[in-house]
Amino acid sequence: NVKIDRRGPTSKVAQVISKIKLAKIKYLICQYFGSECNLATRVFLAESGLRPEAIGDHGSSLGIAQINRPHWGKVNCNLLEANCNLKLAKVIRDDSGWWPWSVYRNGTY
Repeated sequence: NVKIDRRGPTSKVAQVISKIKLAKIKYLICQYFGSECNLATRVFLAESGLRPEAIGDHGSSLGIAQINRPHWGKVNCNLLEANCNLKLAKVIRDDSGWWPWSVYRNGTY
């Protein structure tokens, strides 16, 4: 009996690529948030699954940090791009603490 891996090599390559992308995102979070790296990672994981392309709240929250519409004008870049999103998230964090993120306020991170 020969066991066939139905996932095939393409699935394994996709898994590796996914892990690399996730590692890059975690690295960026740590670059922006320094000593709060672990907290930021947990908050953004709960907000978006660390997906740069995440769109929530019926289109009014974008990217990894789920930046809400009132903050969009603070930067001139694509909030669905990880670097841009995290840059603005850091500005928001520095201005208002972690309070703007609902998962932080309600402890679900």
